[in-house]
Amino acid sequence: LGIGFAFSPGYSDFIDDNYADSTGIGGWCDLYLGVDYKITPQLSVFGGVDFWMNGVDVVGFQSESYINTIFIPSIYAQYYFTKSRTFYVNGGIGLPIPNTGSEYFDYSSDGGTLGGNIGIAGGEGTARFEAGYLMVPVKVESLSSGVSKDYDFGGFQFRFMFGF
Repeated sequence: LGIGFAFSPGYSDFIDDNYADSTGIGGWCDLYLGVDYKITPQLSVFGGVDFWMNGVDVVGFQSESYINTIFIPSIYAQYYFTKSRTFYVNGGIGLPIPNTGSEYFDYSSDGGTLGGNIGIAGGEGTARFEAGYLMVPVKVESLSSGVSKDYDFGGFQFRFMFGF
């Protein structure tokens, strides 16, 4: 289980491109659930799903408040530098499933995710802190004009995880 945050320059660009006056977090709150399969003392493979969420409050011409979500099922390989499983790197792929509550836009996946992290684990890997980058390609379509544009809604992320 994990919780974290992703700072998303691409998502901030989307907000700046489309709204003159808005408030929001400029990124995503992250909840994670995954299963770790230990192949060797230093190598693991794990599958999981991230649930990203943020909120937007827009004032002015297109006044609205809404919630965005992205489900990201993924598979990662993780390599520990020592048999004590303390420091590690990981990399993986996933498939974003974005959704928006906006009345003016529609989101859809624009390909697979690609990410990597560095981390530190304690308690034989049960408690972890990791930081890295996750690319999340999303196509945004304006419902009024039909024009669409590609964005990377991913970004620099950090998260705390606890396993049992």
